Amino acid sequence: MQVPESYLGREQAFVKHQLLETYLLRLFMIIGPHQKNIRYVDCFSGPWQEGSDDLQDTSIGIALKIIQKCRDGLKQMGRDVTFHTLFIEKDKNSFQKLQEFLSGVSLHGISTTALPGDFFDLRDSILEWCGPDDFTFFFIDPKGWKNVVEISTLAPLLRRSNSEFLINFMYDFLLRSHSQDLFQESMMAIFGEIPETNGLTPEEKEYHLLSLYRNRLKEVLPAGGGRPRAVSVAVLKPTIDRTLYHLVYLTRHPKGITVFKEASEHLDLVQRLTRA
Repeated sequence: MQVPESYLGREQAFVKHQLLETYLLRLFMIIGPHQKNIRYVDCFSGPWQEGSDDLQDTSIGIALKIIQKCRDGLKQMGRDVTFHTLFIEKDKNSFQKLQEFLSGVSLHGISTTALPGDFFDLRDSILEWCGPDDFTFFFIDPKGWKNVVEISTLAPLLRRSNSEFLINFMYDFLLRSHSQDLFQESMMAIFGEIPETNGLTPEEKEYHLLSLYRNRLKEVLPAGGGRPRAVSVAVLKPTIDRTLYHLVYLTRHPKGITVFKEASEHLDLVQRLTRA
């Protein structure tokens, strides 16, 4: 496997997109036979640093390609499932590119909606678009972290039933910031406490911070019941043996964890080859 030229210099994005592609394909084909409508929300869609005009090296292009493939596959199985996609972007130039792309793409049985603005401010609009019943997958992959990964920010979405989440937990930044006085208020909002990591090895620090965050996510119970479950996979820096971020997956179904772990095993191979 070779990294496409459009990903050179941002190899970690290739690894992330491989996971998104592998997991979405499995997920939608598993739940599709049991759903009339499936919704997909990209809360920070971009496009950013795209290397091709068709956006096939962005989460936008990848998601739509996989969704079309799944819908066609489900159609062959006798299941006519309608997919609805929502893309959020606050940067004006990126949003214009997004609109131009969506207006020119040919899709069958897939609706596309784009909303300009900040994720934090649009949470109520996102939930209104989702409605109360349809299965919804939320992809939360921001550039920054403020007003994004805090539990209070995500709680309105986490309380929604019939939902799954893939969240970028910016470990490299949080590792450098969690012990600084300047960020204590933010760390309380993210972890529920000021993490104490003095005396821990680098591996122990990573495990401790990640466990704190995953446990906090699971404390927010969905309105329709169900026990939240969380697992994560590390995305490493391209040339250094250090974690850049974790992709944290949250579900209410035990099978979801199994499928995600299987997708993560594929990612390990992709990541090794990419970094090599």
